[in-house]
Parts: sequence; structure tokens; C-alpha cells
Amino acid sequence: MQELAKLLEKSDAAKLRKQLAKGKAKLGDFMLTNEDVVFTETAAAGAIAFRGGQVLLDTKVTPQLKQGWLVRELVRAVQETRKGMGLKVGQSVKLTLPDPMFKKYQKLIERECGSRVAFGPVKGTAGKVELDGRAYEFGVAS
Repeated sequence: MQELAKLLEKSDAAKLRKQLAKGKAKLGDFMLTNEDVVFTETAAAGAIAFRGGQVLLDTKVTPQLKQGWLVRELVRAVQETRKGMGLKVGQSVKLTLPDPMFKKYQKLIERECGSRVAFGPVKGTAGKVELDGRAYEFGVAS
């Protein structure tokens, strides 16, 4: 958030608004959409001023955000496991996930990990990701 705030401070609000009107705006390593930014005429408490406007970052952590973080962490951990197994980029693997909460993200996980996802006991090289003190296990098999 701090990095994004610094980038926004240096940005031109008018240009940002025009880019967002087209659907998306790239700011540093961040890809912003209209849902990510709200333009207002009055300053809110805690807002950061930048050329042509002000921004207030919503830092509330919702359950949906946490699930998104968990899925991204899972994808990262699976990629690290693949690398540790010496697998080639594009080589398909079978990913086993014992936690059914990942079912609604199955297609995203399969696409991002180059895998076929099966739900059930961990098979293959075991790994895990943690969020809020809870461990989520997975298995990768070639």
C-alpha cells in the first residue's frame, strides 16, 4: 500500500482518470481498474494529495481479499515446488488439494500453475501455504 501511495502522489489525476475511463491503468507494478479508484471533489481524512487530486486507500481486509491472497500464495508455492522438482515451464502436473475451499478457484489455479487439479489426499511432492496461522497443504506430481 505504501508503494502504491507513493506512486499516486507522483501521478497526474487527470491522466489517471482518462486511463481508467478506458478500463485499466498501470501504475508502477500495479494494474488498477475503475473498481480500485474512486475520484471525489472533497478531501477525505487520511487522503494523500497528488497533482490534480487526492486519494484515500481502503485498507479494510475482507474475507474475499484473504481468499485471493491465499490463492496467490498457493500459486506461488506450487510454482516454487515445480521449480524444486526440476520441472520445465509448460510441463503439466497434477496438483492435489485436500481443502475444498479452493474449488471455486480451480480454473484459475489450473491456468496459473499449468496443472490439473484433483481434490483429495495429498499426492506427490507435498507443500503448504499459511495464512492467519492456518496451513493449507497441497501435492504436486508430474
